[in-house]
Amino acid sequence: MGQLRVSDILSSPSLVRHSKQHVIASRDAHFLIALQLEGICCFRQLGIEAALRAGDFALFDSALPFDVVTRAPHRLLVLGVSHQTLKRSVWCPEAVLGRRMPGDVELSGLVSRFIRSFWSQYRDRLDSTPLPRITGAILDLLASAYSLDAPPLAASTAAVWHVRITEHIETHLDDSDLTPARIAADLHISPRYLHQLFGQDDETVARYIQNRRLERCAEALLDPTQRGRSVIDIVLSHGFKNHSHFSRIFRARYQMSPREYRHTSSPPNSFADV
Repeated sequence: MGQLRVSDILSSPSLVRHSKQHVIASRDAHFLIALQLEGICCFRQLGIEAALRAGDFALFDSALPFDVVTRAPHRLLVLGVSHQTLKRSVWCPEAVLGRRMPGDVELSGLVSRFIRSFWSQYRDRLDSTPLPRITGAILDLLASAYSLDAPPLAASTAAVWHVRITEHIETHLDDSDLTPARIAADLHISPRYLHQLFGQDDETVARYIQNRRLERCAEALLDPTQRGRSVIDIVLSHGFKNHSHFSRIFRARYQMSPREYRHTSSPPNSFADV
């Protein structure tokens, strides 16, 4: 649709995972504007969670892994726009990744209503619409909505660095030698600045790494395709060096042992309840 790619998705309860392998296999990277039409979706990217209800939207990046989980039937409209195109309209989109934009509040509500109204009227006859003007209007509205409460320059710069750091961690999470000092060296920033960025979220770099490794292990334990792997094998392949240490922190996080978790029919959900 002009400068935009549009997907209208109707789905039963599901878990969608855009993994590192999907990122590598993708030929083009796009920013994704996810607009909830019906039901509720929970998105997670770079440790940021957004629960979208009907009318809400949020921005995500296909160049980074993300998960989407739903617990009931839902309908979602996804607009894909190239990095270059969106950056001409929205300054520093990396600074607003995962931010929930309410569909019933001021300017973000106007954006939501405009897109939903256009799509409901013209989805079956796009050939008869002035697509360049429509897509231009959508991009202009998005730019206005995100600029309304845009962070100061320093905060935006910090947000971009935060994205780069978390992306680096996600890429090297399975490496047991991944440490804050090594991350700082790899990205050519000081360890102090690295910790300063994560200090804003009340979470240390080491704790973030540990939590993400726990989550990946939990996902692997529930994966039917990995039933033949031992718990120890899964633990060591996700960056942990000590099995007993892993067992202690896993139980503290999920209130059960890894083996109990593997066989439970209703494991704790890592996404926030909605």
